[in-house]
This record gives sequence, C-alpha cells and structure tokens, in this order.
Amino acid sequence: SSLLNDNRPQLESSPLQISTIADTWIHLSYLVNAGERNRSLTIVKSRGTSHSNQVRELILSSDGITLADVYSSSGEVLMGTLRWQREEQDRIAQAKQLAREKDALAQIQKEEVELTTRASELERELLAKRAEKARLLKADKTSAEATSTGESGTRSLRSADSHPRTRRSSEP
Repeated sequence: SSLLNDNRPQLESSPLQISTIADTWIHLSYLVNAGERNRSLTIVKSRGTSHSNQVRELILSSDGITLADVYSSSGEVLMGTLRWQREEQDRIAQAKQLAREKDALAQIQKEEVELTTRASELERELLAKRAEKARLLKADKTSAEATSTGESGTRSLRSADSHPRTRRSSEP
C-alpha cells in the first residue's frame, strides 16, 4: 500500500503526515507500456543525505533485486524491453559509426602512402631534371669555350688581330 492517495511521488506529504517523521521515503511504482509492466523506484526524500533524484528501473529476477538506469530520450522514459531495444539500436548505430570512421581512417592512410610515393617520385624526377640541366649548362659552356679557343687559334694562324673588327658598310 502507499502512503499517497495518488501516484505522484513529487508530493512530499501524506494524509497521515508520516513524511514529517520519516527520514527516508522511497516510492515504488509501476509503468505499463507496450504491453509490459515495469517497476520503478525513486527516492522522494532522504533527510540529511545526498541522494539521486533519478528514476531507476527495479528488476526482480532469479539473481535478486537490481536497479537499472532507465533510458530517457526526448522526454520519453523507457524501461524493460523498450529500453533494451533502444540500447541495442544505439549499440548498432555506434558500431556502424565506428566502422565508418575506421574505413575513413584506412582510406586516409592509403592516400597518405600514395601521396608519399608520388612525392618521392617527383623528387627523383626533379633531381634528374636538375642534373640534366647542369650537364647541358656545362656542355654549353664547354662548347662556347671550345669555339672561342678555335676562333683565337684561327686568328693566330692568319696572323689576325686578337680582337676582330667589324666592318662598316662605309669602309672600302
């Protein structure tokens, strides 16, 4: 039996005024939802102690009495099978999210390896181009020096001036 005339545990008084002499007041109630009856337990008051103001599901089983957290979502309180179903849906959704994150991480790691490989290939190609450029510049310089030496030698053989003059159109 209940000390309350109605099922509102937020009331802290009773017609018999028992609440004034009781240090702790525990309220047990039933919640019937989706064809299932579940028990809940709340502490209305516990004088001089800190206590939870949360509703707990009271589970009676062959293992004894257990208090379980209820599942509260969007103002709805779920207990029993409905709680279990919602928790299972949440576990599945979380597992799917973890799998998506794992796949995304694997993809990023794969792309990172590909980019590192491409960067290495580009670095090798750049070094090859620089070596080719240096070789061409050296060959060009050697060719210019050879041409200059050849012209000096030819002038010397001809007994020409060391610096050739350019002829002007007005000269005979």
